[in-house]
Amino acid sequence: MRVFHSTTKDRAELIRLSRKLVSAGEPDVYVSSIPNGDYGDGTVVELDIPKSRLMLDDEFPDGRQDYRLPCGSGGSVSVQVVRVIQRAQWLTEQQRKHPAPNKRQLQQGKSR
Repeated sequence: MRVFHSTTKDRAELIRLSRKLVSAGEPDVYVSSIPNGDYGDGTVVELDIPKSRLMLDDEFPDGRQDYRLPCGSGGSVSVQVVRVIQRAQWLTEQQRKHPAPNKRQLQQGKSR
């Protein structure tokens, strides 16, 4: 399953090189179904993690789901890194894949 871990540019490079998420003293590390960028400097590590390893932590009305990966306090968990991106870049990619309807398309939808 594709998930995202918000961090800083420097830490993202460490994750990419080591292929590990390291706990900051908590018993779990956290990922999300979307790159919310709510931690760090807007840098996001896109990961591919088997769903069976993810434990649902929280769900939001917009569909976002946050997960935790148990690793023990101060421990780490191995991950498969897909890429390191900036949240703004990911949003731009999503807008290209799923463009918002223009005014004309909206008007045509109303007349049907």
